[in-house]
Amino acid sequence: MNNVAAGEVVRIKPEWQDEGDDLLVWMAIENATKADVRVRIVPINTGMKFAPVHVVKLEWLDEV
Repeated sequence: MNNVAAGEVVRIKPEWQDEGDDLLVWMAIENATKADVRVRIVPINTGMKFAPVHVVKLEWLDEV
């Protein structure tokens, strides 16, 4: 994945997932380009008031 826009739904590649990550819908919360290497994502279907923020490498993500 080369570019990610804030608000875009993304998927963590299976080889980088923790248990249960495949059940979550992940959204980028910032814009990122390949030059940025990393992007912050949050799960949006947890029901939590404050979703945990995760920093991941762009290469770990697939488009949905």
